[in-house]
Amino acid sequence: MSASGNLCVWNHVNIGSGGTTTLTEGNLKCTMTGADPRTTGTLGGTCADTNGWYFEIEATNIGDGALTVGIVNDIRNGLCLGGQIHQRSDSYMWRSYSSGQFFNGSTNVTSYGSFANGDILSFYIKSDKLYVYKNNSAVVGNVSTGTSGLSIGGTFFFPAVSRTVGGGGTSICVLKPNSDSWSYTPPSGFKGLTAKDLLLAEEVDPSEGNGSNKYHDTIIYTGTGSTRSITSLNFQPDWVLIKNRDQTDGWLNQNSVSGVGKTHEWNDDGPYEDETDCITSFNSDGFTLSDDHKVNASTEKYVAYCWKKSADAGFDIVEYSGNGSTNNVSHSLGAEPDCIMMHLKSGSDWDSTMYFNSPSMGTGEGVFMTLNNAGQTTTYMTSVSSSTFTPTSSANTSTKTYVAYLFRSIPGFSHFGEFEGNGDANGPFIYTGFRPKFVFFKAIDASENWQIRDTARQTYNDGTADRIYWNTNAAEGTASTASPIDFLANGFKIRGSNTEINSNTIIYGAWGDVPYKYNNTRA
Repeated sequence: MSASGNLCVWNHVNIGSGGTTTLTEGNLKCTMTGADPRTTGTLGGTCADTNGWYFEIEATNIGDGALTVGIVNDIRNGLCLGGQIHQRSDSYMWRSYSSGQFFNGSTNVTSYGSFANGDILSFYIKSDKLYVYKNNSAVVGNVSTGTSGLSIGGTFFFPAVSRTVGGGGTSICVLKPNSDSWSYTPPSGFKGLTAKDLLLAEEVDPSEGNGSNKYHDTIIYTGTGSTRSITSLNFQPDWVLIKNRDQTDGWLNQNSVSGVGKTHEWNDDGPYEDETDCITSFNSDGFTLSDDHKVNASTEKYVAYCWKKSADAGFDIVEYSGNGSTNNVSHSLGAEPDCIMMHLKSGSDWDSTMYFNSPSMGTGEGVFMTLNNAGQTTTYMTSVSSSTFTPTSSANTSTKTYVAYLFRSIPGFSHFGEFEGNGDANGPFIYTGFRPKFVFFKAIDASENWQIRDTARQTYNDGTADRIYWNTNAAEGTASTASPIDFLANGFKIRGSNTEINSNTIIYGAWGDVPYKYNNTRA
C-alpha cells in the first residue's frame, strides 16, 4: 500500500462564520473579506516531532494589515468555528497590522515587526517549538541554532489564517505545503505538510500488513435464535460490546480477562454476572453466540464492537481488587493512558466511571458511564503513569473487584480528545488523522446521553443520524435532532445542533478505519 499524495490545504469544512472566506486553486489560496473570517489546514503535524515540519505562506495581499497567519494546535483547531483563533490560548499567529503584532497565545508581542505584500513567511515546528522566518531571515527564534523558539502546547499543529481587522479591504494568502511550492529550502530532516509524511506506528500500518482491522472492528448482523458463530473478524477479540438495535434491551459486555462465564450489562450499575448464555467462546476470527435475546434473537438486528487487547494498539484490560484507600494498579500500555473505563466485577451496585485525560477533566474529574450526568468533580483517579494507575477510594472500595479498560491514542488508529460544541448545523470539524470507524461522545458539563456512531451502520455520509446510547438500553434511534455526522478522511464533521454532541464541552474517543496517510480523499 502506497502513501497518499494528499497535501495540506485550507480546510473548507472548518471555516469560521465571520466575514467571507473563499478558497481557490485547490484550496491553497484563501481570500477573505470582512471581520474575523478564519480557517485552518486539513493536515496536522505532530508538535513533538524531533525531525521537524516546514511550510510557507505567501502574503499575497495583507488587506489593510488584517491578514493574520501562523499555527494553532489541536485544541484551538477544534474551536475554529466557535470564535476567533488569534490572540487566544493554543494559537500562535502573526498579524501585519500597523508595525506588526505576533500573538503568542493571548500575549501580543510587537518586537517581531510586520510583513508586506509578496513576503514569504516560513514556519518551522520541531520538538514542541515554533520558529518563524520572513523571506528566509529569522524573525522568531533561529531554527539552525535551536534558540529562542516559541514553546507550543497540544499534540498536533495546523496552519491557520484569519482576517482580524474590519474594514473594506481584502486579505489574500497562499499556502505552500511541500517542496514543489516552497520558495526556500529548510534544513535537512524537515518534512513538508503532506499525508505521506504523517507519523504512523508500524503496528497499525496497513503497508506492513497491520491495518486497524487487526485490532478493532464493528460488525452488524441479524440474529438467528440459535447458536451461531461470527467469523468476519481479522483477530481474536478480547473485548466485545453488543447492542440489539431493534429492541429495548441491555448492552452485552464481555471480555477475555474475566472470561466467557462473566457477562456484564454495560448500561447498568450492577456487577458482572456468572452467565454462560451470551458469548460462549472467543475464536481466532470472531466469537460464538448462544440464542440469548441480548445477542441473538431471531430476525433482530445487532451491532458488535470488538477490540483486541494489545499494547501496540493502545488497549489493555486489567482486573483489580479494592482496598478502601488508594491502590497502584499495573498496566501494560507502555505510556500514560488517555482513557480508563472502570466497571464493577463483583460487590454491591456501583455506577461505572471514566477517567479521561483532557483539558477539562484529568485526575480532577470523572464521569459516570452508566448515567447521563455531567462530569463529577469528585476525584476517581489520583495519578496515571506509563506502568500504573491509582484509583482513589471512590473507585477502590474494599470487598469489591473492578475491571478497567485502558486506552491511549495511537497515531493513525485511535484518538481521544475534547471539543466545544457550537449548537449549529455547521458543527465543529475534529481532526483525528484517520477516517473514523467508531466514535463515542459525552457532554461533560451537562446532563446528556452518551452517543455512539459508527460506519458499519452509517456506510456513507447521507445525512442520517443513527445513534445508539451507551448509558441506556434503548434501541437505535434516528431522531432528526440527533445530528448527522460526516466521517471524513482525516476526522469527522458534525452537521447538526443536537446538544448531546454539539453543545457544551464534549469528550470523545475515536478508532480508525484508514489512516489519512493512505486515504486518497480530503476533508
